Amino acid sequence: GTGRFVPTPPYSPYVYDRVKAAEEAQQRLWVPVLRSEEDMYVDMNGPQPNMNDEEKPTNQHETSISLEEHAAPRVDEEREKKPAIDSKPQIRVRNPPGGRSSIMF
Repeated sequence: GTGRFVPTPPYSPYVYDRVKAAEEAQQRLWVPVLRSEEDMYVDMNGPQPNMNDEEKPTNQHETSISLEEHAAPRVDEEREKKPAIDSKPQIRVRNPPGGRSSIMF
């Protein structure tokens, strides 16, 4: 590399003093959250989900969606009447993916 080696002692104060200052600043911003028993209570006798075996389909490939319910694709009559013309340009541009280079070799 082209960098310069800077000798520093292990656990350099230059780095670790900054880390310690950042941690102390974060500690000053911390706000304790007070939780009560009511907040932490979980009712195990509450409502349970209804699991009926009759409602489950026997085959997982069956679906409740019907394609006939959806609208058919719209056909544009004016577009159908026009002749089919290739809309791609016929001029080939020969540039590399990054763009044209102005460097001469």
